[in-house]
Amino acid sequence: MANQKTPSQLFRQLTRKANLSNQVSADAFIQAQQIWCDYVNTVTSNRNAQDVKEVFAKLVIVNNQIHWGYCKIEPTQWHSFCTLFCLIKDSADNGTILEPLDDDAANDDSNDAEAA
Repeated sequence: MANQKTPSQLFRQLTRKANLSNQVSADAFIQAQQIWCDYVNTVTSNRNAQDVKEVFAKLVIVNNQIHWGYCKIEPTQWHSFCTLFCLIKDSADNGTILEPLDDDAANDDSNDAEAA
């Protein structure tokens, strides 16, 4: 489990490789990814849990489209999609914080330059 990818990594991978076959699913996936990107770039203490629920709702659309046969996903990416789906569902259901961002990390991008 130490090598498990973060949701952001899975979104990037799936964006490149999932090859969703219909516009409804592709649009829902892109919207989910954008909401997630905005969410993880917000300091953890300022995050809105509703954003995770919105991401999950978009992923449910994609999942249902695939399940009902309206959309196909690249077969090699199904496991990654399921992993992403479960991570986001757990976070939405239980309030699990994924990819935390504290105030120091968000505001201090000069540490590397100062260390040198």
